[in-house]
Amino acid sequence: MNKSYKILLISLLGVLAFFNCAQNLNLYADVSDEKISFRDSISVIEFSVVGDLMCHSVQYKYAKTDSGYNFSDNYKFIKPYLNNADFTIGNLETTLAGKEKGYSGYPLFNSPG
Repeated sequence: MNKSYKILLISLLGVLAFFNCAQNLNLYADVSDEKISFRDSISVIEFSVVGDLMCHSVQYKYAKTDSGYNFSDNYKFIKPYLNNADFTIGNLETTLAGKEKGYSGYPLFNSPG
């Protein structure tokens, strides 16, 4: 597990521990298979975490359609890994400054939303 996952896990445990004290729940963390599950006597919450979501010019040119942009194919290979969690968190590693700023890839990154 890399450092980012550990920091996220510690942060989430801290927040949930605060609520745990208020609600007096038994809370456990399971970090198997890159999923983080928090279990109490009532429910299970599963998190999936993914790193940088970037958009290079090759990607947004490929996603261009007559009516705008369609990025649905960009994540088809990882969708099964991220779709089964209750919460999926990703780092959006681009800006969405709008068409008037001009779409661009590296190094200025402005992507269509």
